[in-house]
Amino acid sequence: MAVVIVAVAGVIGVWGSRQKERQRRAVHDFVAALADDVQRGNDPAPRLRGTDRSLMPLVISRLEAVTALSGGTPAKFEIETMTGDTDAAGQVPAPATHTAILRVDGNDVLGLRLVHRDPPGDVVIIGYWTP
Repeated sequence: MAVVIVAVAGVIGVWGSRQKERQRRAVHDFVAALADDVQRGNDPAPRLRGTDRSLMPLVISRLEAVTALSGGTPAKFEIETMTGDTDAAGQVPAPATHTAILRVDGNDVLGLRLVHRDPPGDVVIIGYWTP
């Protein structure tokens, strides 16, 4: 019986780990696609459908500034996504499930606070900060 309990716990642990990695990857892909839209001059609003309407123009203008810093070259642009929230954004009312740091030439230029929701892949931005 003890072996069965340990085996089930192991399976649950591996499944949870994979689930977290899938969510982190979905958040990364969301931020990358959003930045790509801004770089190409496409309307990013459809990707931001669940994001607070008052936050949308602020995030878009910050992303435009980031892509301007990179000279429009994706090779100079890097995105690091992490599971969990950050205190770098200050005191905030709602917790984020993920954070993303956008870098240009190795310098942190924008941080995003995001929530990954169901259905899988549904991601919204709930805040940002400038590192």
